[in-house]
Amino acid sequence: MRLSNTMFRFFHDENGAVTVDWVVLSAATVGLGIASAAAVRTGTGTLGDSIQTSLSGAEVAALGDLSGAPEPYVSLYYTAAQMEAYHTRYTDGSYSQDWLTNQYNFYMARSATQLASSTPSSAAISIDAAYVYREALIGIGGTVPSGTTTVEDLHSQYGQLT
Repeated sequence: MRLSNTMFRFFHDENGAVTVDWVVLSAATVGLGIASAAAVRTGTGTLGDSIQTSLSGAEVAALGDLSGAPEPYVSLYYTAAQMEAYHTRYTDGSYSQDWLTNQYNFYMARSATQLASSTPSSAAISIDAAYVYREALIGIGGTVPSGTTTVEDLHSQYGQLT
């Protein structure tokens, strides 16, 4: 009877059954992970190839200075040292806002006339002068006359002529 009691207890003992359940659940989870990775693998490879094809033919645009600051003025005729000397001279307080405004207006009109008559070498000097007077007006806290044409517009027109 001893053997039948031992067999009876063996078949009804549930110790270790939980371990078997966890092994089955873990195997199923690993199997789902492998199946998911296999299913996504082909799609990501195709997507990667598509992105590579698109980007290899794309051109990158120059964004310039992203700080929001305006582009620095590029002198057409005068050197940087001359431009700085003129700026210092006209912002030292010796010149009135009216005088600077008259000079600015004169050189703006002169630049436009010279560009219209296709004399870019003379226009370069006048555009630089207009820029100097505009910056001097700003430097002394004055108001730059508003108009339809700016120094930057004249600078651009000069660039198209040369």
